[in-house]
Amino acid sequence: MEVIGCNRNSLITIHCTGVVKYPGTDDILTLSWLVTVKDTTLHGVFQASADEICVEADAHALFLAEMQRLDINRCGHITLTGCSPREFCLELFNIDHVGHIGVRYQVGCHRKRLGTDNFRVDSTVTLSGAFEVDMDYFTQMVHDLASLAIPTIE
Repeated sequence: MEVIGCNRNSLITIHCTGVVKYPGTDDILTLSWLVTVKDTTLHGVFQASADEICVEADAHALFLAEMQRLDINRCGHITLTGCSPREFCLELFNIDHVGHIGVRYQVGCHRKRLGTDNFRVDSTVTLSGAFEVDMDYFTQMVHDLASLAIPTIE
């Protein structure tokens, strides 16, 4: 799935990298996503990539239903949050009365590094921002979101 900015300088790309199922069933519990953000602003180009974003399948299904309504009504505010809210949050909302949609995102990447004397240093690097969505691609985004429960990258 791609969320493309109206100025074509901002882009959020999401790929499904795996699913975790309830033991003994085919019901999906969580989805693993690779999320990449490239956001160009007046101050430069900012990029982030997180390869282990975990999203509950129920939250994905609810967000998909809400996004389908947003595609029809062009009015509302919807949010998808990952299992760890500091690592992933995606909000879509109308920004005016004519149906333009904005996106607000937060992508965090948890990193473990070795410090001095093998002391572990944990840190989370977060990129957050917002931009106006290119409405020419919005219906395609809804279609692509539905397929994010199917792994495309291993």
